[in-house]
Amino acid sequence: MQRFEEALATERAACIAAEEAAAADTKRQEMEQLQRQLVDAQNMVASLRVVNKELQTEVDKLQSQIPSMEVAYENLKGSFFRLQSMYGSVKSKLSTATDEVARLRAELRAGRSQEQ
Repeated sequence: MQRFEEALATERAACIAAEEAAAADTKRQEMEQLQRQLVDAQNMVASLRVVNKELQTEVDKLQSQIPSMEVAYENLKGSFFRLQSMYGSVKSKLSTATDEVARLRAELRAGRSQEQ
């Protein structure tokens, strides 16, 4: 009977050891997976830092161009208003000239009618 109990205890100990070994293997696999995920995340962070630096460089470059673009905008705005004013003047002169041409044509027709 004592041998039976010893065999049973040995079998239980072996089962417990097997369960512990399986649990340890599962934990090891989980740790390996977590380690891979950590390495992937670190690589992603490094890559994002490079992209961020490139974007910051581009932002700095564009921000440095803002003052000259503001000056160019003001110059264009001034040119626009000058051209708009010139257009109004030319349009008025064209209207006057068109009216004068119509008047002269009418006079010419009237003169031709009187000659006949």
